[in-house]
Amino acid sequence: MELLQKGNTITGIYTVSIDNELKEGAKNQQEIYCDMTTDGGGWTLVASVHRKDDGYKCNGSDMWSYNPFSKAALISGKGSKSWTDKSTMGSVREAASADYKGDVYYKGQARDVMLSHVPNDVDVTEFDGKSFAKYHTTDGFLSKYGSSLRNLFKNHAPLESLDVIGLNAKLLSAMHGSISPSSIITNWYNYSLNSLTSTVHTSGASIPGIENKVFFRLNDGTYHEMTYGQSYTDSKTYHVTSKVGQPFAALATVSNLDGYPTKFSLKVVSKHNYQGSSNDKVVMTHKGFALFSDVYQAYHRNHPTLAFVLFHINYDGWISAPQTSQRVFSPGIKNTSQYELQVEGGVKNIMLGYVLMAVRSGRTISYSEIETFFKKTFDVFASEEITNTAVRPPPEISVQVIFIKGNIVYTKSNVTTGFLQFRAYDKFGAPYAICPGVRVGSGEDPAKFCIGSANTQFNFPGRCGDFAAWDTLEDHVFINRSPDDGFVNDLHSTILIFTR
Repeated sequence: MELLQKGNTITGIYTVSIDNELKEGAKNQQEIYCDMTTDGGGWTLVASVHRKDDGYKCNGSDMWSYNPFSKAALISGKGSKSWTDKSTMGSVREAASADYKGDVYYKGQARDVMLSHVPNDVDVTEFDGKSFAKYHTTDGFLSKYGSSLRNLFKNHAPLESLDVIGLNAKLLSAMHGSISPSSIITNWYNYSLNSLTSTVHTSGASIPGIENKVFFRLNDGTYHEMTYGQSYTDSKTYHVTSKVGQPFAALATVSNLDGYPTKFSLKVVSKHNYQGSSNDKVVMTHKGFALFSDVYQAYHRNHPTLAFVLFHINYDGWISAPQTSQRVFSPGIKNTSQYELQVEGGVKNIMLGYVLMAVRSGRTISYSEIETFFKKTFDVFASEEITNTAVRPPPEISVQVIFIKGNIVYTKSNVTTGFLQFRAYDKFGAPYAICPGVRVGSGEDPAKFCIGSANTQFNFPGRCGDFAAWDTLEDHVFINRSPDDGFVNDLHSTILIFTR
C-alpha cells in the first residue's frame, strides 16, 4: 500500500526493503510482486500454494502441509509450521511453479486478504492477465487477528487437531467428588492402594496376596505399565491417567484424530489367592452416553469381594466413532487373573476405563448398583457442560469476499460461495488452513475444498497434501472456471495469496 501511496501504479515486480514497511532503495533489498490495479491496488503477493505432482502427495513440494522431521511429528495432527513460522520459500518470480512465501507474509501490516487463481507455470508478468478467479475481503478483518496471516494462524486459529485430553480429570472428579460409592453400593468396603506395590488395602489392613497392576497398549505393541497417580499422553492420540480414591479408577481418553492406532487396550493383572469369580456385563445408555462394561467379581470367605470393572464409553457430543470391543478374562493362571478390554475399529473420541470396587465378604455387587453408579457419574459429567465442547471445533473464522474475476461454484456440495474460511476441521479432527472462496457446511468434507492440510500421510495418504483430497471431487477437474480463456483444471492451478 505504501508503494501505491508513493505513486507506483504499475502491477509487477518491485525491489524493496521489508522492515514492517515497504521502502524502495534501502538495504537488504528483495523482490516483491504487487497488484496495483485490482479494486484500487496496493495488494502484495505474500504466498502461493501450488500443486505440482499428480502422482504423489505430501512430498517436499507440498510445503504448506509437509513436515520433514519425524513420524511422531507427522502423526501429531498439526499443520505445517510454514503457516506460523518466519521461514521463507520459493521465489516470487516462480510463484506459479512452486510454493512461495516471502518475508512480507509475516512482516507486513495488512487489513484484507485476496486470492487469485492462475494456471500452473504462468510467467510472473501474466499473473494478472491469466487469473481466472480473483476475490478479496473488504472489511479489514485481518487487523483483528494481528495484521498478518502468520499472526492469525499462530495466535487465533492454530492448526492443531481437536482432542479430548482433559476429560479424564473431569470424569475422575465426578467419580470421587459428588458421588459416594457407599451410598450407592450396599455393603461397600473402603480400601486403599499402596502406591509402591499396588497392593490393595482395606481399612488399613492389607488383603493377603492381592496385587494389582494396570497396563495399556496401542495396537498389538508393548504393554505399558502404569504407575498409580501418573498420567501418560501421546500428542493427540491418547491421554491415560489414574487416581487413587474410592473407587480407584484408571481412564484412557482416545481421541486418535489421525487414525492411529486401530486398537487400544486396558489390562489389569491381579495376583491373588481368591477361590472363585464370576462375570457379568452392564450395557446401558444415559443422557447421550453409551456404556459397555464387564464386571469380574472375585470371592474369598475371609476377605472382601473385589469387583474389577472394565468399560468403554461413547458419547454423542464427542462424535464417537463406532467400534467393536473384545473382553479377555484369564482366571487362575498361577494365582494370577488377567482382565483385558480391547477396542478396535473406529477408535476415535472414546473413553476406556477400569474401576476397582469392593464389598464385604460374602456379598456381591448387583447389576443395578453398577448401572446406578455410572448413571450418577454421567449426571455430574453432563451437568458441568464440558461434554458438548470437548471435541467440537472452536468458532470458525469466515469472512465474506467479493469476486473481481470468475466465481467458485461446486455442484451438489454443501458449501456457500463468497467466503474465505480459515481453519476448517474434517470429521477426523484434522485442520485445513484456508477454504478458497467458500465456507464449508456441516457434514461436508473440507479436504475436498480447502488447502493446507495437516500432514496425514501415514494414516490417510489420500487426504494429504497442499490440495488434500481435491482430486476426489469431480468439480475440480470438469468445471470450466475460465470460459473465455479455455478449459482450466483446478488441480493444475496455483492459488496466489495477497494482503493489503
